[in-house]
Amino acid sequence: MKIKDVMPYLRTPASESQKAREAERPVREREAEERVAPAEDRVELRGTRLVERARALLREAPEVREERVEALRKEIEAGTYQVPAEEVAQAMLSDLLKDIY
Repeated sequence: MKIKDVMPYLRTPASESQKAREAERPVREREAEERVAPAEDRVELRGTRLVERARALLREAPEVREERVEALRKEIEAGTYQVPAEEVAQAMLSDLLKDIY
């Protein structure tokens, strides 16, 4: 009596056997092994000077635009200031839609 294919993996070359086992492993395990941590972690921030410059400019800028306030004050006193009704309505609707969505 002859028994065939009792241990087929013994006849398979090592590379094929390895491929077969690799295919059976869950994908998550393979992905975890592929994510090898670098030998050295390194962070490089670009644009930090730009951010610091922007912060400095913001600190220097006045909170109130004095020129604009003065111009509006003069228009109101002279009675020439016109309220742009369409722009006000548009802004109100825009705010309302932001609240809804």
